[in-house]
Amino acid sequence: METKEGSLALCQCNCDLRMNGIRSNDLSSAQFESDKKGKELKSCSIDMRLLRDNKYVDTAEILGKALKKAESGEISSDGRLYLALSDTPLSLMEKQLFDALPGDKKVLPHDIPVGFHL
Repeated sequence: METKEGSLALCQCNCDLRMNGIRSNDLSSAQFESDKKGKELKSCSIDMRLLRDNKYVDTAEILGKALKKAESGEISSDGRLYLALSDTPLSLMEKQLFDALPGDKKVLPHDIPVGFHL
């Protein structure tokens, strides 16, 4: 029997894949060193139905809804300024949302602290 932590890790992995434009159904077991891992990821699509049936959402679902609203023009700029740090890794969906948001956007450079030694 799989541990609860293992199930959570698989579902988080599935969310991370979806945030980068990959659905578990797009995966083949042959793409993994172990067939078991591919089958486990594919089984997460069942977990996604469970989320939907119970009206729960994950981060990928929230970002997807926000992206649709931004792309359709449902979000007004109202003088908003969106900031992002240059060294913060963003998923594909996060980048798409940032680009689609109306208003000004600034990517802030990340400076290395001067005089700080480890």
